[in-house]
Amino acid sequence: MKRAAPLSLIFALLFLLCACGGKTPGKTASSPEPVAAGFENPGWPVFSVRPEDYGIVYDAESVNRLSEYPLDQLMAYYLGADGAYSEGASAELYGRFIEAPRTVAACIALLGDAALERGEPARDALCKAIAQEACYGGAGEFSQALEACRDAFPSGAAAKVLERLEEAWAALERAS
Repeated sequence: MKRAAPLSLIFALLFLLCACGGKTPGKTASSPEPVAAGFENPGWPVFSVRPEDYGIVYDAESVNRLSEYPLDQLMAYYLGADGAYSEGASAELYGRFIEAPRTVAACIALLGDAALERGEPARDALCKAIAQEACYGGAGEFSQALEACRDAFPSGAAAKVLERLEEAWAALERAS
């Protein structure tokens, strides 16, 4: 039940994005492409990558409650974390990707080109975290989750998230 509420919120957000008619005022040819067919790119942030926007505090209690975080908050938590805090968050992100790969890929895609303070795209950092967790023994599950997404996202920003996940996975495989 606790996981159903955040997923319901994400699906509601995605539905609202789809229901807006696919036209964005002021959208230009240089705008990033939509998440996937049927989704528009609104030109404004959908999620924040800044932990402080969610009131996130890094302490032992927060690590123990990561499974209760909505996906957008979990992504921001990971992006601002280091050490044990990032390990717990990346494990939770990986578990959610395995459970609902299309939802996680779409949410990462909705981050667009948002960058971290260090300049790295948030999308790339999240993809690396998920791929790293797959290296700890989830190769079969990870491959199945990617395959489940390919049909749903043949093009668009979500397809690029899948490419980033595959690139990160391949780089980690070569390094090991």
